Amino acid sequence: MKEIGEALEVNKTLRVLKLSNNSIFTGGPQAIEKICEMVSKNRALTVLNLHSANVRENGGIAIGKALATNKALKKLVLSKNSIGDKGAVSIGEGLRVNETLVELRLNKNAIGAEGGEAIGSALGVNRKLSILKLGANCIGDESAKAIAEALKQNAEIKELHLDSNKVGATGAVDISEVLKLNATLKILNLSNNSIGKQGAKAIGEMLRANKRLKRLNLCSTSICNKGVRILYEALETNCTLAELTLKGNGIRYELIWSLRNEPINARIILDA
Repeated sequence: MKEIGEALEVNKTLRVLKLSNNSIFTGGPQAIEKICEMVSKNRALTVLNLHSANVRENGGIAIGKALATNKALKKLVLSKNSIGDKGAVSIGEGLRVNETLVELRLNKNAIGAEGGEAIGSALGVNRKLSILKLGANCIGDESAKAIAEALKQNAEIKELHLDSNKVGATGAVDISEVLKLNATLKILNLSNNSIGKQGAKAIGEMLRANKRLKRLNLCSTSICNKGVRILYEALETNCTLAELTLKGNGIRYELIWSLRNEPINARIILDA
């Protein structure tokens, strides 16, 4: 690992480095520190994939520091690495000053409220990140609120994935309120969060006003029949949403069949 890091410090041609699905960082902090040192200095690498590479908390902290000085990386994949809140906080600090990263994947990283709020807060000042994937963590409603607040200032985020994050109705309401005026976000994934009827109502109101959102995933969000009907009524006046996924919401068979004939523009994905 040391040799790879040293070589990449002076590399001027390699654009993509994939080190996913291995245990290269199990030997201790020196391995990840060498990679992070490379990230800080390298001016050619644009994609770094460390999915399931045993990065963990210390590695996440080091990578966050590297992001603060990196001037080339556009895509960073850190999913399934258990970086935790401390790692996420460091990455949030790096995002505040980073001016090149376009896509960040932090799925399955044991990130809680503290880390989620740090990432959300960073979005308020970051002017480059376009795709953020935070699925399968545990950020909760407070982090969702921080992300919503950031979206008031952020005009770059086009994809936001918050699936499986213990976001409830309150978080859904906060995000929906901001998206009434947001003119940038095109893809929103809130699947596997218990937003319920209250969350569905807020999203319905958002859909009546929002003119940019193209894809919305609400799979397994406990919105049930009343929530689904609210969303369909909202789509009668929304002409921009192209796809709405509603699987796993316990919708009655009779309602599914009646909805299939509703005159709306969006493609609705329901249980078979």
